[in-house]
Order: sequence, then C-alpha cells, then structure tokens
Amino acid sequence: MKKILYQAIRAMTRHYPLDTPRARLLQVLPDVPAEFGPISGKHGVTYAEYPSGGDHIAKCLFWFGDFDPWVVRTMCRLTRAGEVVCDVGANLGDTALPLARCVGSAGRVFCFEPVPISIGRLRENIQINRHAQLTVLPVALSDTTGTIEMVVPDGQPGMASMGRRVASAVTVEVETVRFDDWLATESIDQISVFKLDVEGHELSVLKGMPKALAAGRVGAFVFEHHQKLDAHNELATLFSANDYRVYRIHKGLRATSYVPAFEASAGRPTSDYVAVRPDGESERRLLSSGSRS
Repeated sequence: MKKILYQAIRAMTRHYPLDTPRARLLQVLPDVPAEFGPISGKHGVTYAEYPSGGDHIAKCLFWFGDFDPWVVRTMCRLTRAGEVVCDVGANLGDTALPLARCVGSAGRVFCFEPVPISIGRLRENIQINRHAQLTVLPVALSDTTGTIEMVVPDGQPGMASMGRRVASAVTVEVETVRFDDWLATESIDQISVFKLDVEGHELSVLKGMPKALAAGRVGAFVFEHHQKLDAHNELATLFSANDYRVYRIHKGLRATSYVPAFEASAGRPTSDYVAVRPDGESERRLLSSGSRS
C-alpha cells in the first residue's frame, strides 16, 4: 500500500516543472523508502541503485527525477555530440547519465568517483541505461598521487568529503591521482566540460592540472563553491591566472541565466559557477541565444 501511495505522489512530483522552489518542497516530502526498486527519472534515465533515507541527492532523484537541473542544462549547452566530458564527483550518475545523450555514442563521459558504495551504485546505473560511452574511474582527483582519507557522513554519501570531520560518519581510504598525470595516459586532445563537485576539494583538484589549465585543454568548468567567490578568492585567482572568465549560475522559476561572478545582479544566485575562456567557443555556447530559458 505504501509503495502504491509513493508511486501516486511521484506521478505528480516527477513532472514538477520549476527550478525554484524545490528545496522547500523536498523538505515536506518523505525520505526515500528502502527496496522500492528502479525509478524512472527525467531525460529518459533509470536509476536502479540509490541510497534510501534522507540523502539529499537521492531524494531529488526519487521525487523529482533529476538533481540540480540548472547544472545539467548548463552542461548540455556546453557540450556537443562526439565530445569528451569529465564528471568529477559523479556520485549516482545524476549528471553523467543525462549527459550521455548530449555526447552521443561517439562521445565519452569519464566519471571520477572514489567512494566505494557510490562506485557500485554508479556502475549499476550505467549498466541499466546501457551507456557504453560512460567510463567509471574509481579514484579521487587531487594535487598529489597516492591515497587520502574520505569522510562519508551517515545517511549522506553524496556529501562525502576529504578531511572535513562530522559527528556521525565512516572514514574510507581512497586513491588519488593528478588530472595532468591521468590525461597524459589518454588520447584526448580537448575536454569540452569538466564538472567539479567535490565538497571543498576543488582547489586541490585544480592544482593537480596546471598543464591542462595553462594549455586550455578544458573548454569549460562547471563547479560548485559554497564560500564567497570574489576576485581575491584563491579559486577565482587561479582561474584568472589561466585566462578563464567566471560566471555564476542564476535560476528563476524555469529559466537559467549566467552572470559575471563578481557583478551584483537580480535573481536567485546558486552555489554553481561556470569558468570559460573569454571569447572562446565555450563562452559563445554558454551565452548564445536562449541562455536565459
């Protein structure tokens, strides 16, 4: 009976069309039930494996069928068929799986995910969707090659971080690699988009890719950053030193806009940003007609 009720509620919430409000609505919806089975998300994606309970990402996928749609929308704007994308902090595949359609069968999506329980779920979700162009790399990107401890909060595997202690969590040791070292082993000339969602470890990841940054091997970075990002922020300084311009993603009810990161603007700024080379192809894609829809 409970499953039937949840299915009925999902029939409505899965078609919820707005980008905001989402968080307030999510707060009143029940936690993800255990052993519910595969769920159909948006973009034609099926999620076979996901955590039950209150995990924020899983709740979004369960009730709405997607997570941070403004991020996925932005990445699809920046990507074309046949191109290469890196999803760093891939978790359940909530970004990588929708992007499979954007890159097509001739493109590639490399999914970097170091948390063991999330790796297993990610692989199952890729398998059920039959996306051969998605590759799982069970490592964390950082500024050194070796190992590091990750803290995985109980009930919130999507919030796993490096070194940030929380009251109730487990600690796992994961492998780390510098992006420049990994890229040197691959026959890849250019990466169209590099999504970076690593819960505060962004700067270390970028410090592990000085060659790729300096050479412009990445067309665009889409990254999450919860701290204040101004011209003196070390992350912003690093992008500026490598000739990248940073925009902040703003969301409306159903619209997404891109505002220079250090300019005041009306609207609802998110914690998500885009860094692109000024006047380059990625910036043209980002700001092309329709960028506010």
